[in-house]
Formats: sequence, structure tokens, C-alpha cells
Amino acid sequence: TLTVDVPSAYDSSEDLAPLVSKALKRGLPDAVVAYNDMYAFSVYSALRAAGVEPGHDLAVVSFDDVPDATRAYPALTSAAGYPDRVGAPATELLLSAIERQPSSPRHVLVPPSLHPRRSSLGWRGATVGSGSPEMTA
Repeated sequence: TLTVDVPSAYDSSEDLAPLVSKALKRGLPDAVVAYNDMYAFSVYSALRAAGVEPGHDLAVVSFDDVPDATRAYPALTSAAGYPDRVGAPATELLLSAIERQPSSPRHVLVPPSLHPRRSSLGWRGATVGSGSPEMTA
């Protein structure tokens, strides 16, 4: 496991190159899992600065599935968390609590959806089994 320690006050628009370069001295991992898509885009730049091509030399996956994920090169594999689908029931629950309407506890599950793209499907270690792409990590 290769971990890049990103300070908690880190702004994803800052240059990640020094942190990624330091982490890569321990070896090239099979994949990078970024906190969110904005971090993944910064990781793309930092990897390229270190001579590593995302989606070819290693897989990159993330969480958010912002529209730019499909426009990035390579297109970024990302899990969609659907904040709008989470926010609506949360707002309903909050308003009910504010209005003190009695209600029994509710569990609302909004499953994420993984969108595999070239950043993980095109890397040198990717394999295809039973007709669906897999990442060996």
C-alpha cells in the first residue's frame, strides 16, 4: 500500500507533485484511489510530473463523478455518490424533526454507482475476465 499523506488543510488546487514524488520513491503502486475527483485531477498532474502516465502505468479511481471526469485524459473512473438523492430525504427528515412530527426511525440508503473509464480500464495491469473489466490490485 502506498499512501500519500495530504495535510488536512490541503487545497486540491495546490501542487501535489512533491507529495506524490516522495511517495513514488517507495515504488510504483498498481492504483491510486483519490479522495474525490478534484484530488484525482491533481494526482494526474503530479504523476505526469514524475514521468508516470495515469491510466497506463497505474490505475486511478475516485469518488464524486463530476462532469469533468468524462472529459479528463484519460477519462476518470469514479463512483457517483448522488448528493441530490441524499439531500432530499435528509431535508425531509430534518423538517419533520423541526416540526416535531412524530415518526419512526427511517433508514435511507442511496447506493453509489461506479463508472469505470480509461483511467482504470487501460492500465498495463488491467485484466478482463468473464466479459467484464477487472482491476488487479
